[in-house]
Amino acid sequence: GAVNIQIISAIAMRHSWRTAYRYLGFISIALIPPLIIIMRRRPEDIGLLPDGAQPESREDSGTEYVKFEPEGGSKNPRLPTVGKHEEISWTTREAIRTKAFWLIGITAVLSILVSSTVGFSMVPYLRDSADISTAQAAGVLSLSTFLSLANLGWAYFADKFTPRRLLIFSLMATGAMIIYLQTVDSLLTAYIFGFAWGTFSGTVGVLEQMMLAQYFGRASYGSIIGTLGPLQTGALGLGPTLGSRVRDLTKSYTGIQLGMAAVFLCAALLVLLIRPPGMPRSAAIQGGQQV
Repeated sequence: GAVNIQIISAIAMRHSWRTAYRYLGFISIALIPPLIIIMRRRPEDIGLLPDGAQPESREDSGTEYVKFEPEGGSKNPRLPTVGKHEEISWTTREAIRTKAFWLIGITAVLSILVSSTVGFSMVPYLRDSADISTAQAAGVLSLSTFLSLANLGWAYFADKFTPRRLLIFSLMATGAMIIYLQTVDSLLTAYIFGFAWGTFSGTVGVLEQMMLAQYFGRASYGSIIGTLGPLQTGALGLGPTLGSRVRDLTKSYTGIQLGMAAVFLCAALLVLLIRPPGMPRSAAIQGGQQV
């Protein structure tokens, strides 16, 4: 993504945006065969277990019990599962009936709305406000995109502090970065913003998906994520349109940026309300007891 931004910008300026889109189409098609060959559905398909879990040396039978410890140390009953490594997973129908699912979903939609609004207007805003060239502004956008690599570090800390806590911190930090964007007036401050924006904003979607996996398991993870897909895609398309319309009406980026910062802070408050669901009814029946 970071490399493509530079290439696409160069092609668009030298030829046209149509030529740049044609390039994107050819690259996307070329990526399909390697993905088909390399990608695997789950760790078990290549002899691994999720999250680095190690296989037990003995065979387990009957019902085993695993202790479910949500954030805050609340005392939950010991939850049954069949077999040592059997996971407790929710069906899509069960998941969408929970408060946690919709709070995470609304947070995801709001964060995508803000990220797309700010991201798609970043280059023209920096060009006008920081008085830098289009190529330099595209360089800032490339830096922020490249720093999605920071997700490796966020994943490490998510195991230590939980995705929910990191998501709250990330949303608040990203909102603060949008406020800082109002003060950007040079190439140096633009790169400082790009560095911070890439480090924090790029992890929001990943942490939300980690929360869904943590709360609802892997069995129906694809369809659970897919349920939110139309809403997220709609927010992705609405963001640039909303930003450009407000910019045309107000002749300034200030209102839309401060509004987006407030949306991020509201999203952080929503995450504060999220609590892990107890256990789906299907898992309780499968475990042989009612909970």
